Amino acid sequence: MKKAISCLCAALFGVLLGGALLPAPKRAAAATTATGLSDTYQAETALVDPPTVVYDVASGSALETLFASLTGMRPGNAILHVNAAGEVVDRYGDVIGDLGETVARIKRTVIPVLAVDSQEAADAAANFVKESGLVDTAVLSEDPALVKSVREACPKIRGIVYFRDMGAEKPYTLLKTATLGKAGVVMLDREAATYETVTYLQARFKTVWAVSEDEFGDYAAIASGAAGVVTEDFFATYDAISSFTETTYARMPFNVAHRGLPTSHHENSVSGTRAAIEAGATHVELDGKLTTDGEIVMMHDDAIDRTTDGTGNIESMTLAEAKTHLLDMYGEKEEIPTLKEILPLFETGDAVLVFEIKTNNTALVSRLKEILDETDFYEHIVVIAFGYPNLAEMQKVLPEVPIADLNSYSEKNFAEKLPTLGEYNCAISTSGSKTKEFNEKYLRDRGILGWYWTQETETAVDEAFENGLVGLTNNVGAYFGGKNHTYRVVFGSRSPETGPLSVGSEIPVLAVKYDGTTVEGTGEVVRLEERKNSSDPRDPGYYEVIAKYVSGDMTYYTPAFIVTKNVEITAKKGCHASVALPSLALGALLSAALVLVWKKIKN
Repeated sequence: MKKAISCLCAALFGVLLGGALLPAPKRAAAATTATGLSDTYQAETALVDPPTVVYDVASGSALETLFASLTGMRPGNAILHVNAAGEVVDRYGDVIGDLGETVARIKRTVIPVLAVDSQEAADAAANFVKESGLVDTAVLSEDPALVKSVREACPKIRGIVYFRDMGAEKPYTLLKTATLGKAGVVMLDREAATYETVTYLQARFKTVWAVSEDEFGDYAAIASGAAGVVTEDFFATYDAISSFTETTYARMPFNVAHRGLPTSHHENSVSGTRAAIEAGATHVELDGKLTTDGEIVMMHDDAIDRTTDGTGNIESMTLAEAKTHLLDMYGEKEEIPTLKEILPLFETGDAVLVFEIKTNNTALVSRLKEILDETDFYEHIVVIAFGYPNLAEMQKVLPEVPIADLNSYSEKNFAEKLPTLGEYNCAISTSGSKTKEFNEKYLRDRGILGWYWTQETETAVDEAFENGLVGLTNNVGAYFGGKNHTYRVVFGSRSPETGPLSVGSEIPVLAVKYDGTTVEGTGEVVRLEERKNSSDPRDPGYYEVIAKYVSGDMTYYTPAFIVTKNVEITAKKGCHASVALPSLALGALLSAALVLVWKKIKN
């Protein structure tokens, strides 16, 4: 009801004033209109790296609301539903506006997203993009083939696949389908946008937008870690985002261990990779080169002189010749590993291999495909490269594997380089600007997660945390992954003696560190909805809860979880707890079991 009233009032306001100005944004933004990019609004909030707000323009009044907001609080993106005639339509298919006029009016302030549901509509959207020269836009569809169709006709723009009612689908299926459909953004209904699925996809270069239908849904989307909230009431969603008045993390960065643990172990080694994963790396970034007999070996430099007891260019050697030289940087020597010798380290647990193509020889990509086919390793790898020939070869040979461009991106060159991301269907991993504004205003609002290299020191990692950077390639993975930082906070257990829950209630939580160790703590319920499983009056119902946990000067949010009225604790599709708990003693046993399971997964 609150959302409906908010939308109605905003729409009437827009109609009465004919698009008159709304109040100025709370936080002024540097103009990007001179670069051809939309100048997106940035909300004032203490939430670190808040999600972009995506407005679903599903009615004529919603379109008027959008027009009325353009110089004040406005969404980052606006979904415009396009029909076969190239017109903007509402949820029922009735025409509510001209596409050209609508885009011309909003494109310097809000990023237009063109939604299509048929091949004819896709063709109309593609023709409009080509004729208008529009680049700062994206195509959205529930049909990945339609996204791919528009993207192939207009390769400079971006793609979004909406997986409606796909909660039971395995995350890898979503990942592969979106990547083959040339989409960098995955849009999910609330039930599907669990913390686990969101994290899985975003750890593999996809951005997740979560659909919200009410106020609690806004908070649930934020708490899931999703980088975007899709809403029909952007004012209410901004209310949720702006309600965070203390520094709060709902999405923690990824710990990308650069070459393993290069300050204590041989870089690009089996021992260094294993140690990095054990220390809490969510990803390990390793470099690959190709020997003369077509084997992929892990080595950063062309010459082996710096890291081994030998000399020479590794790409001038056979595998057997390379194996005669040993890594010799720290302690006990070890062999230069092949890619196939590295892969088993990732087969258990959640760590992802960030494989950098460190050669100009594009034949490496075909050999990589052979290895991935032999080992069925597709779910555990993403690929990065400096060279565009290698990115093009990846698209041709391994189009189902997510990739990222390693070149430098910043505020100054972003508009010029943005089409590159579309052309190669890739994310970015950059050494360029690491500012909060660049990460949010330029990347996040365009459905791009920022991956950054290289954080050399503990101080640099902490600064990146504060700026909300997402993927942190760093040389201090053990510091990052150890007990210094919390990776996520989950529900602990609850005693039946504590009585009913309400906002402000204390509730046990587990703070899970990057290395899998846990700390028991007390959280505070900050959002709560009472719900029913059925219409049976005897049904006690359940609570859907989001809690916060404060540790030092940092506040963390739990993903949404469920507590039934009879104190049965169940997971919200993927949360840790999943059994009935009649007593505090059994709750303690569950917490201990969770710790053991987590450690087993990490190891």
